[in-house]
Amino acid sequence: MRQGHRRQLPGCPGIGRQTPRDLQPRRLVRAVTLLQVNTPNPDLSTRSTDSVTTTSVELLVTGMHCGSCVALIEETLREQSGVSSATVDLDSARAVVGFDSSQIDVDALTVAVAEAGYVATPAG
Repeated sequence: MRQGHRRQLPGCPGIGRQTPRDLQPRRLVRAVTLLQVNTPNPDLSTRSTDSVTTTSVELLVTGMHCGSCVALIEETLREQSGVSSATVDLDSARAVVGFDSSQIDVDALTVAVAEAGYVATPAG
């Protein structure tokens, strides 16, 4: 790859291939953080959830092409107030979202995904 030349990954605007010289520590940390799988947090298991009723919805997501797309959608969903979990699977093109229905609804989740550049519809 010649110096200064970058190619975009198909279907992933803004995500380009970078040479080792282009990589900055803060970008590496961000990328690793985005791609991490939800790991159990021991502090969360001790919190009372008696007053919160968690609802789960499965969404069909179109427009994903790679792991960066998955990470962006998961991050977008998790940032929504009331969302307790979000797991996106590239192969099945589905997202499973756990949320407090008193704080957010399915329509708001699909709008958040749309604002990230993808289309989500409730499965079923």
